Amino acid sequence: MSGRFRRFLLGVPRDEEVRRAREQIARDRDALLGDLAADEQAFAAEMRRRERTPHVVVGESLDKVPYRIPLAHLATGRDGEAAHAFYSGSTGSGKTMQAAALVDSILERLVAGAPVAVVVLALQGNFADLVLRALGARLARAPAERRRAVLSQLLTARFFRGATLPEWNILAATPHAPPLVQAGTIAEVLENALGASLGGRQETALTMLLALAIELALPISVLRLCLHEPDVLQDLARRSKEPLVTSYVLNRFARESAATIDGLGSRIDRLLSLDAGIRGALAGPGTIDFARRFEPGAVSALDLSGTPLGAEGARLAISALLVQSLAFAALSAAREVRGHTLLFVDEAQLAFTPATARTLATLLTTVRQFGVGLHFINQSLVQIPRDFVHLLATNIKWRFLGRSGRDDATLSSEFLPRTGRLPKPPSPFGPPSDRLEFQSRAEETEARIAAVGTMPSRHFLVTERAAPFGPREVVARDFNPPSWDALPGDLREALERGASGVPRTELIARARRAEADALARFAASREGDDVGEAPARPARRGRAKGSLPKTPDAITRAARWGRRDGDDS
Repeated sequence: MSGRFRRFLLGVPRDEEVRRAREQIARDRDALLGDLAADEQAFAAEMRRRERTPHVVVGESLDKVPYRIPLAHLATGRDGEAAHAFYSGSTGSGKTMQAAALVDSILERLVAGAPVAVVVLALQGNFADLVLRALGARLARAPAERRRAVLSQLLTARFFRGATLPEWNILAATPHAPPLVQAGTIAEVLENALGASLGGRQETALTMLLALAIELALPISVLRLCLHEPDVLQDLARRSKEPLVTSYVLNRFARESAATIDGLGSRIDRLLSLDAGIRGALAGPGTIDFARRFEPGAVSALDLSGTPLGAEGARLAISALLVQSLAFAALSAAREVRGHTLLFVDEAQLAFTPATARTLATLLTTVRQFGVGLHFINQSLVQIPRDFVHLLATNIKWRFLGRSGRDDATLSSEFLPRTGRLPKPPSPFGPPSDRLEFQSRAEETEARIAAVGTMPSRHFLVTERAAPFGPREVVARDFNPPSWDALPGDLREALERGASGVPRTELIARARRAEADALARFAASREGDDVGEAPARPARRGRAKGSLPKTPDAITRAARWGRRDGDDS
């Protein structure tokens, strides 16, 4: 029985009924405003407390209260909490500018001497460009000594757009992983990024050859030339200290067919034939010291944007190798953890292979113990494997959600506000209620999902785990770094080159000289073998034309047809 009908039976006057209803609505409204005021007061008090510690500002609430994040919490968290962040939003929502503004705030502290490092891996868009321009603006106002110190630790690698590239021999031995482990990771990346899946025999062959090259410091371009030089490979295998590699090359690899060798070569060719400059960088004698990227004061801008049409496989391979190399260095027990490192990955789905997914999952759950905080920036959650989305949701501390489509907002529903105090809209047909009614949990979630799709640009719902306040809408701070033309010429050149950049033309010349020297050595070796008695002709790979292998089935068929020794020819 409704309250209104009960009062009608009791003879409550109409005026008294209206008065009681108004009083109840006023009490409900006061309770709602009290809850909201308590949350706003908790937020304001926490921001005042954070103001007294080193912090960065990511924006301000609708009440103009700056949203501050303690610098220490960005990498290590507090009380063992995860210290990772995730930004998402549709095109035009401002997610890239929001993340770049956060990087700019960190760079301000870094240039001033704070023990923090920044690594940016941008697979698409202008994120790395924004970061470099922001760094240029900070360095232009910094003392000369600090400018030189930061530039000496700057790594700039603009793979598809820059005039310079650092040498990065992807087969250089790393102290953070054994050669076979490193080779297996590279082989898996090349398999999944540059063509159809390899068979078990081809995968084993590629892993063993890569391990041999890593151990003997062979560039990948020289390894490619060795594939069709069995005598050279066997000589190299005899120098290896890894028994598995030596045994494989001397005993098993000689029996591989020409099709297997060609399949391995095609994987390497697809990586090396795309761009001569990248080929020179990957085949150079030097390599990137990824452990130094986590040293305080280091800034790394790894940019794979501007990928030409048809080069998506090469971008996937290079980005996956970068993720693996950074992970090996970040999780190495030999690395001394000093300060904090913020690793930003823009459009991570473009680097996903099975190996990369496993590596990123490991980083999410363990890397905070090594002083590293991960920040993922993605346009859409739908692009990311569902298992990784769930793992990401349980391991992040901050969630920045900009204007998004319904599917993305639904996947992010656990980060939306759920107060239980969202009033129901009044019905246009029925009589007004005598008390303030609130939406159910499902109704409120549906309303929040719909609201996300209409958020203005640069507005984000920010959720911070274990905070004394709830999710709130934050307006990103203004961020407009100067254009390249506005920076001093020498500073612009230093930013685009980095501390170890080499002109592409020089990289190309070095790679060609190394390949020419290798071919000359192969020719000299063959000429030496031709002196004196002619050597025995090497065994032909594969079976002879027209013959069948002597397997049990072949022997059975031969017996059935009256032939001997399984010879069906």
